[in-house]
Amino acid sequence: MFRVDNLKDTPLEELSIHQFVNDKNDKTSISSNFVTSILRLPNGDLWVGTESGGICKVETKDNGLAFTSFTEKDGLSNNVVKSILADNENSLWVSTNIGLNKFDLKSKVFRKFNLVDGLPFEDFLFSSEKLKNGTLLFSGVDGFCYFNPDKIINKEELPKVQLENLKIFNRAISPGDTIKDRVILKSSLSELKEIELQHDENVFSFDIASLHFSNPKNHSLRYKLHPINKDWVVTASNNNVVNYSGLQPGDYELSFMASNSLNEWTVPKKLKIVIVPPFWKTNTAYFIYALLILLILYLIISTITKIQSLNHNVAIEKLEKDTVKELNESKLRFFSNISHEIKTPITLISGPVDVLLDRYKNNLDVSEKLSLVKRQTKKIKQLVDQVHDFRRAEANLLKMHYTRFNFNDFLQELANDFMFLASKDQKEFQLVAKNKNIIVSGDKSKIEKICNNLINNAFKYTKAGDTIKIEFSCDEKDLNVSVIDTGMGIDEVDLEHVFERFYQSESTQKEHIAGSGIGLAFSKKLVEMHYGYINATSTVNEGTTISFQLPIVKQQVEEDEVLDKKTVELPKEKEIVIDKQIVEEDLTTVTVSGEFSDALVFYAEDNLEMRTYVTGILSKYFTVRAFRDGQECLEALENNWPDIVISDVQMPQLNGLDLCIAIKSDLKTSHIPVILLTALTNIEDHVRGLRDGADAYIKKPFNVQRLITNTEALLSNRKQLRERYQVGIPLTKENNKNNRNDNAFLEKLYSIMEENLDNQDFDINTLAKELYLNRTHFYQKVKVLTNQTPFELIKMYRLKKAAQFLVHQKLSVNEVFLMTGFKSRTHFTKIFKEKYNVSPSKYGAENENKLS
Repeated sequence: MFRVDNLKDTPLEELSIHQFVNDKNDKTSISSNFVTSILRLPNGDLWVGTESGGICKVETKDNGLAFTSFTEKDGLSNNVVKSILADNENSLWVSTNIGLNKFDLKSKVFRKFNLVDGLPFEDFLFSSEKLKNGTLLFSGVDGFCYFNPDKIINKEELPKVQLENLKIFNRAISPGDTIKDRVILKSSLSELKEIELQHDENVFSFDIASLHFSNPKNHSLRYKLHPINKDWVVTASNNNVVNYSGLQPGDYELSFMASNSLNEWTVPKKLKIVIVPPFWKTNTAYFIYALLILLILYLIISTITKIQSLNHNVAIEKLEKDTVKELNESKLRFFSNISHEIKTPITLISGPVDVLLDRYKNNLDVSEKLSLVKRQTKKIKQLVDQVHDFRRAEANLLKMHYTRFNFNDFLQELANDFMFLASKDQKEFQLVAKNKNIIVSGDKSKIEKICNNLINNAFKYTKAGDTIKIEFSCDEKDLNVSVIDTGMGIDEVDLEHVFERFYQSESTQKEHIAGSGIGLAFSKKLVEMHYGYINATSTVNEGTTISFQLPIVKQQVEEDEVLDKKTVELPKEKEIVIDKQIVEEDLTTVTVSGEFSDALVFYAEDNLEMRTYVTGILSKYFTVRAFRDGQECLEALENNWPDIVISDVQMPQLNGLDLCIAIKSDLKTSHIPVILLTALTNIEDHVRGLRDGADAYIKKPFNVQRLITNTEALLSNRKQLRERYQVGIPLTKENNKNNRNDNAFLEKLYSIMEENLDNQDFDINTLAKELYLNRTHFYQKVKVLTNQTPFELIKMYRLKKAAQFLVHQKLSVNEVFLMTGFKSRTHFTKIFKEKYNVSPSKYGAENENKLS
């Protein structure tokens, strides 16, 4: 649009011309560059009609002109304006290509007219005119039309407005209809002031009905839902569907109204909509949540308090235990120190007593009293030694010295010392042997201390007229001994503590369990060092039975004679001369599997030439350590265990047979195979009575292939045993096999693991200490016997037990992982799945179905 400044008396070519174009960034610019009509009102206001920009009012500003536009957003029927005329009341009549519009300059409101209102057409053209009589003339595509604006009726009744046609999830709801046995509308929707919906009925719609018979395009609707809609939503009366979805529980208010064609509005009507929250979002639920939170806080605080209390109690208990332990150590140190002081007087007493016994051996009265002194002196000496041994056992420094002996003769000799005491105290003393000639291999001194302690204990707590009976028998490899008395007995409360050192009953009336406090505790340690078991049963005023079981019985041979290290006498064997040419020839024909190239071989031989020769051969196929005699080899076993021992028989200090006995009779080393090399032709005659014999005997001169083959065969046999022991507790009962001590060791091992099955703090160090082995030897022994590390053995044992609990006892996974000593269910499930390829719960269910 252009404006020319028409100044008076100014030539045309000198007049100023201004152009106005649409600028999207300037809201006061003209709404469109296509101007279709210009109208100046009598009051001087200038209005412009545009193509696609509606109408604009032109106002003068300080810096130029400003255009205020009115478009479809303000109620104009269409933005394509064809012409503008003004009536006598200064209202604008705007023709468009879609109908005719009356614009009230005061209210700035449009009133639309179309075919329904009487127009002959709706698509107007640019030509228009106002006649002198006020008639307005407009042209159109289909002709022209004219009318007098003063005759247009400006009053119209307001329509009635109401809600109808409620739908929930697109389902029409009529009065009386039910959803989930609940009536939504008790009457017509237009009669209700409030409706109530559930939280899962929050997708609904209404129809707002504007009741009139005029053109619906000239009638509008307004509605808003508080607090969702901040402004009124305006729509044509024929677009009357109101939809809402996903409303949260709460109270809402729907306001709605309708207008007539004059844009006059009815009074707003309102409907309250209540969306009931679910139970878990109600005030009652929040109250319950608050109570639960308070309860949880209380439980947490209570649990923390209990844990702190338990920790405090544990700390107090630990302190008390440490105090008791320190007190016990103090007692032991005191006893030990005193015993060192007592030893010298005892020695000084023993010497003169022996001299006097020899001098007055014909005087019965004096001899009897001196014998009493000697026996008591011996007893004191035994008690002193017991204190020393107990302290050494506590530190795992007490060594085992195995010998083979007849237990019947041993116990009979021991019982003879108590016969006199029983006769003097008027007590009946019985020795009952259920088997004859029981041959055992154990530490004779320690077994004597066990029996002495138990018998002395029985004598101490019996009175005149009571009976003390010792019963013993053997069951395959197990020696069973019971010391039974009819004395005062032990209370049930104190019975479980009788094997604890320095335990004293809390009741002053129970003086029958008083004493030094280490006798039974020491006996228990000595029994366990033999990998045996000890227990006590008792009834007050009826008597006590203390029984122990040791896996030390050996099978007796027909010509069994009691053999110990000092009774084996061997003839001199003829030295073998080594032919080097033969050696070289033998080596060319030797065949080996190579499977045991890493095996460690201990070889003991006193002959230098033979030692060099055999070591050279074996070194080609195994790892070899050579020793000059059996004593050197035995000492080396204290620090390192070989896979096999090969030894000559005739050697100084410690011969091969004694070395073999030392290895085989000791439960710690009994798993090591032994091959004896000898030039004696009658070696079987000398070893017939030795049940702890070698695994193989090879006579000199020997064939190299035979030596290598025997060595590999024994190593292969040990490997097969390891595979069998991997299955679980060994079931072998053959007492004539060299692996009987290994069975005893493993039975004790599995017994300790069973006792500590639910102990989460049970570890390898505890297990090794229970078996009286250092950690290194314990690891080696378990690895050799089972081909598993101790850690793997404990883990596999617990997993097998867990599988049994799941299937046979039908326990839950939570119960099982606690019962089998695992600290975490997650860790338990992980390693269980690694072993069985299924989770614990699935394993239990599958195997239960198989059993059923």
